[in-house]
Amino acid sequence: MTNTVLRADQVSVELNGQPLIAPFSAEIRRAERVALTGMSGSGKTTLLGILSGMYPADSGTVWLFDQPVSPLTQQAIRQKIAYLPQQIPPLDMQVDTYLERLRSFKLNQATATTPPDICQPQALLAALGLEPETLQQRMADISGGQRQRIGLAGCLQLNRPFLFADEPTSALDADSKQRVFALLEQLGCTLLSVSHDPDMVAFCNQHWHIENQQLQVLAHG
Repeated sequence: MTNTVLRADQVSVELNGQPLIAPFSAEIRRAERVALTGMSGSGKTTLLGILSGMYPADSGTVWLFDQPVSPLTQQAIRQKIAYLPQQIPPLDMQVDTYLERLRSFKLNQATATTPPDICQPQALLAALGLEPETLQQRMADISGGQRQRIGLAGCLQLNRPFLFADEPTSALDADSKQRVFALLEQLGCTLLSVSHDPDMVAFCNQHWHIENQQLQVLAHG
């Protein structure tokens, strides 16, 4: 297995038949952290979905963990990634129930291994600055920033090697963001994050930027 965990080979993105992102090639190595920036409507979230294997590319090939993304490889690839959406809904269920339901999905059960202690829900909440009592609160009753951290905890409890995240710090204050960064660094997972947050960009060691339908690699650590 190579050290490259994601490779985009002449991948392009279209919207309603119109070019959104011109063909580009790029790669992400194991344990790298990549920030994906661009103006609203530039295609960041769509590209995140394509690179994570959720949607097919309009042209080119996406490789994840040495496998081309296709219907034949999709299940095996999904066992190695976690995806954090931009919005975590204010569900009418307790936080501990929400986390348990994520763990109980068939795909997550099929690939379950004993996660490190830091990936246990109580430890994740503590690392993210949330009180233990948060587990007994309803998702609908906690703040947007708390839900954002709970959503992140839901992904990290799966102990997947690659996290795709859409604006994971948009509702967080400075202290909460630093807790998120410290936890991600401790876990050492590969990260591709859509973000408008300059602190997230500074935390990452690659910076991809979409402008005028072109994806540019602005920094590489």
